[in-house]
Amino acid sequence: MYGVLTTASTASHEAHSTDQPLESPRGWENASGFYWALFLDCVATLWLHECHRRANRVYPPCSLMPWSPESKAVLSTAFAGSAMADAPVLDERALAGHDDPALELMQSVFGSLPDIPWFHAPHDGGYPVTTSLHEYVAVRHTRDAQTFADDAALWVGAMTFGLLEAITLARIPQAILVGVHGGRTVLSGRRVLRLIAHWYTRIHHHFPHPDGVAHFRHGRRAAMLLGHALDALEEQRSEDSTANLFRRAGFAREVPLLVVDAIAPAVTLLCVLASATWTTLPQMASLMGRVQGQTRPFQRAAREACMNMMLREGWCPNTISHQFLNTLTHLSILLSLVRLPLSVRTSSIEHADCSKASCILYKVDTYDTYTPRHICADGCCEYVRPPFDEVKRLLDAGVAPAMVYDGEKLRVQPASKNSYVMISHVWADGMGSVTEKGLPTCLIRRISSLAKTLLPELGAFWIDALCIPAAHGPRKHAVKLMVYSYQDAAKVLVMDNSIRTWCSEGATWETNLLYIATSGWMRRVWTLQEGLLANELWFEFAEGPVHVEERILQELRSALLLKPSLAVPSSQVQSSQAPWWTFVREITPMLYLRICRRGAAPGHYRFPLDDVIKLLQLRTMTSPDDEILAISSLLPSRINVDELLSITGEDVAQQRMKAFLLQLGQVPRALLRQSSPRLTLSGFTWAPRTLSATALKSVPGQIGTGLCTGDGFIAEFQVASFKMAIAIPLFLSKDPEGGLKVLISWDCPQASESKHTYYRLQVSEPSPNGTSLASIHSLLFFEASFSGTKIDCIAVCDDLDGSSDTHSSVEQVRSQFRYIGYGSLYRLALPPSTSVARNMPVLEQPEDRRILLR
Repeated sequence: MYGVLTTASTASHEAHSTDQPLESPRGWENASGFYWALFLDCVATLWLHECHRRANRVYPPCSLMPWSPESKAVLSTAFAGSAMADAPVLDERALAGHDDPALELMQSVFGSLPDIPWFHAPHDGGYPVTTSLHEYVAVRHTRDAQTFADDAALWVGAMTFGLLEAITLARIPQAILVGVHGGRTVLSGRRVLRLIAHWYTRIHHHFPHPDGVAHFRHGRRAAMLLGHALDALEEQRSEDSTANLFRRAGFAREVPLLVVDAIAPAVTLLCVLASATWTTLPQMASLMGRVQGQTRPFQRAAREACMNMMLREGWCPNTISHQFLNTLTHLSILLSLVRLPLSVRTSSIEHADCSKASCILYKVDTYDTYTPRHICADGCCEYVRPPFDEVKRLLDAGVAPAMVYDGEKLRVQPASKNSYVMISHVWADGMGSVTEKGLPTCLIRRISSLAKTLLPELGAFWIDALCIPAAHGPRKHAVKLMVYSYQDAAKVLVMDNSIRTWCSEGATWETNLLYIATSGWMRRVWTLQEGLLANELWFEFAEGPVHVEERILQELRSALLLKPSLAVPSSQVQSSQAPWWTFVREITPMLYLRICRRGAAPGHYRFPLDDVIKLLQLRTMTSPDDEILAISSLLPSRINVDELLSITGEDVAQQRMKAFLLQLGQVPRALLRQSSPRLTLSGFTWAPRTLSATALKSVPGQIGTGLCTGDGFIAEFQVASFKMAIAIPLFLSKDPEGGLKVLISWDCPQASESKHTYYRLQVSEPSPNGTSLASIHSLLFFEASFSGTKIDCIAVCDDLDGSSDTHSSVEQVRSQFRYIGYGSLYRLALPPSTSVARNMPVLEQPEDRRILLR
C-alpha cells in the first residue's frame, strides 16, 4: 500500500505542475487528471491518519482488529498461539435432530435464532482453529490487500465461526452454516441453534471428567471469549463512527444495527448455556449480570430490532411500544414475541394509523352511535333487550341485575339470587351496548352458551351491555355496583377476539400468554379491576373457557418437580426463579399478582397505589374522565365513588384526580419521580394528570410517602438551593418538549472527595407555572445518597406569593415551593475548563427539610 501511495503522490505532483490551462482543447483531460490527483491526495491523507491511529493506539480498545489494545493484550497471553491442529472437523451429524430434547427446550425458551448476514469473510482455507476472537482475526488479516469492508466482514466471521469454534473446540466448515435464503447469503439461525444444542448435549453427557481441570479451564476460557463478544457487540452498536467498522466501511446506517441485532441472540444463548454448564465459576455470575441487564447497548439494540421487525409485520405501535418492551428483561421473551404471528382483526394494515400513544381500534364511539357486531352468517338477526323497568327497579334498590336467556327472551333476576358468570370484554370487539338497545340474538346465544358451560345449572350472566342503562340515574347506580358485581361473581370470563382466535389448548403456554399479554383486553383500564377482583378468572380459547391460572400453576408444579395433586406453597410461588415463572411475571404481571395472592378472598384485599400504577401502564381508555372510577375499588382506602361521580363540568378529569388524591391522603413520593403530564390546578401542579401514563421509576414503597392536602403535597426531602437561580429560557417555556439542560457545580462533600463536582442538570418538560419566564431556585432529592453517576431530583422555584388557607396542614413546614419539572443530575467524567466552570450555577449543600410543594 505504501508503494501505491508513493505513486499517488508522484501523480499528484505531476498533475499540479502542468502548465496547460484548463480551457485548452485538452482542458477536460487535464481537469480530470487534476481531480484524480486531488482524490489521491485525499486518500494519502486518510492513509497517514489511519497509520497514526493504529501506531498510537488511537483505536477503540475492545476492537477485534489486530492493532487494538485489547487484541495486542490477548495475543500476548498464554491462550495465544494455542491453535488446535488436531481439532475434530464437524459435519452435518453435529447438528441436533429436530426431535432432540435440548433443541426443543431451547426453541421453547429462546425461539428460533435469526439469520445472520454473511459478507464472505475468509473462513475455510487451511486456517487453524483458534481459541480467541482476536486470534481468529489476526491469522486471517492481510496487510497488503485489506479494506474497511473486509474488516467488517472479518468481524462477522469472528463473532460467528470464530466464537463457535473456540467454544466447541472443533473446526466448523462454512458450508454447514452458510447458505442462500431469500436471495441473500446468510448464516442460518436455525442451523446455528441446532449446532449449539448438539454441543450442549455433548458437553453435558459425553465429557468423561466434567469436574476435571481441563473442563474448568475450558469454562474460564469460554467466559473470557463471551465477555469479549459482548464488548464487541456493544462497540459496534455505539454511535462512535471511529469504533463502528461498518460505518467506516461506508455501509448504510442500518447495516450495523441489523448485524448486531442478528448476532446478539446467539451470543446471549451461549452465555446462558455456559453459565448453566459451569455453575461454580465466579466469572459466569458476572457474565449473566451483563446479559440480564437492560442498559447494555446490545440489549437496547435487540429490543429496537424486535420492535422494528414487528412493526414491519403490521403490529400496533401502541402494543409493542418501548414502554412495553422495556418491561421484558429477558432476551428470550423478546425473541418469542417476534416469532408470534400477527393477530389480525380485519386486515394486515389495520394499525397503519395507530401511534405509540394509542390504538385507533380501541377508540370506539359513544353508545349513541356505537353498533354491536353480528357474528351470524347473514349479519342481520334481531336484537334482544332485557326488560328495562326490571333492570331499573333493581338498580334503584341497590341490587345488581343478572341475565338468564331461555332461547327466546332475557329474564332479569337479582345477581345475588344465584351464581352467575361476569363477562369481561372490550367494546372494540363489537359486544358493547346499553340496556335500552340490547344485543343481537347471535351474540346473546354465544354468551349464554359459554355461561352454561361454566355454570350448567342456570347459566346466569352479567354483562355491561345489558346491565348498565344509558339513562343517567340508573347508570350511576350500576357503575357504583360494578365493583360488587365482579367480587360476587362465581367466575369472570374474558371474551376477547384475538385471544379466542389465537389461543388454544394445543398451543404452547408461552404462545398463549404472549397473545394474552398483547390482547386488547390487557390494554384497557376498566378490565384491570375486572381481572383483579375475580374469584376465578377464565379466558375464552378456541376450544372454550380455560382456567389459565390453573394451567400456569400446573407448569410451575412441573418446574418445581411437585406432584400434580399437590398445591404449590405460597412461599415457593413468590420466590421461585424457574424460567417459566419468570416468563409469567414479566409478560402477564396481573396474572402473576393474582397467583401470588391465591388463598385471599379477592374482594377483601386492596393494592398499594404503586402496584396499581405499575399494572395501569400501557392501558388506555376512551374516556379519561373515568380513570379514577375504574381503579378506586383496588386501593387500600375506600374511595368515595359518590363524590367522584358527582364531579361534572369542565376539567372533570383533573378535578376527579384532585379529589381522589385528597381522599387517598398518603401519596407515594414516587408519583413525583416521573415526567408524565401534570395537573394545572393551583396547589396540584406536582400531581400526574393520569395514572395510566405514569411510569414509576422506583420500587414500590422504596422512597416513602407524603401527605396530600388542599394546600399541596407535604413531605420530607433533601433540599439543595442554588446560590443564584437558573432562569428557564422563554423558548423552553413555550416549547416544554425541548427540556432544559445546563451544567452546574455542586459543593457537596457527600458527592465527591473533591471540593467541586460537576454535573449536567436535565429537566424534562419544565413547567413555566403560568409565567413567561420561570426560574429554578432549588432541587429536591428523594434520598441522602449522592454517590451515583445519575441522581434523580425535582426542580422547583420558591413560592414567594403562596398563601395557605389551611394553616394546620402546614405546621412544621420549613419551605414552600412550586413544581417546575422532574429532572436528573448526570456527573461529568471530566471537569470543564476553568472559564466554563467559573460561570456555572453553584448548588449548595443539601439539608433535610419538611416542605410544601404546590
